[in-house]
Amino acid sequence: MKQPVVDKRQSILNSSLAIITEHGFHGSSMKMISEKAGVAAGTIYLYFTNKEELINELFLEIRRRINDVVVNAFDEALAYRTNFSNIWHSLYDYYLNNDQVFKFIEQYSSSPFIVESTKRKGEKILAPVYEILGKGIDQGYIKPMHLTALLSLFYGPVIALVRFHQTNEINLNEDVHLDEIIESCWLSVKK
Repeated sequence: MKQPVVDKRQSILNSSLAIITEHGFHGSSMKMISEKAGVAAGTIYLYFTNKEELINELFLEIRRRINDVVVNAFDEALAYRTNFSNIWHSLYDYYLNNDQVFKFIEQYSSSPFIVESTKRKGEKILAPVYEILGKGIDQGYIKPMHLTALLSLFYGPVIALVRFHQTNEINLNEDVHLDEIIESCWLSVKK
């Protein structure tokens, strides 16, 4: 007997992630998502008005997860440089262990589905991340610069390295040591 879906909204989001990363945005139908989620097709519309809203909500859900990874890796009791390394490792490991999340972010960031309200909500979700970077500037550990530019210097190399790892263009521990990359990233932002 089929088990009832306890949290239908979350099941729909999780199923959307799986379907979209396999079939892309345009190749993913609400029917495919509802079947994977184990809910009736009409049930999706109780939570999301259309596919665009579903995709934007999935993006925000993933932003929350990424924010949690960063916040959980940061420990006020540790040196800022240690936190920098811990956060870098945590994000890198998170993306390697959550291939669908990484693929979705890669697709979404260059898609026409991004709406302005989702961008603003996504920035609010990342407020703790910006706060951590701001502390680094305020405490004299990091060069003063626009926080989004600073985030790109930190986050961009994580994304690039995961992408190269997934396409077998780089083999960690044979070609490159992760700690060396983290050190290079640190040197690019440290004051």
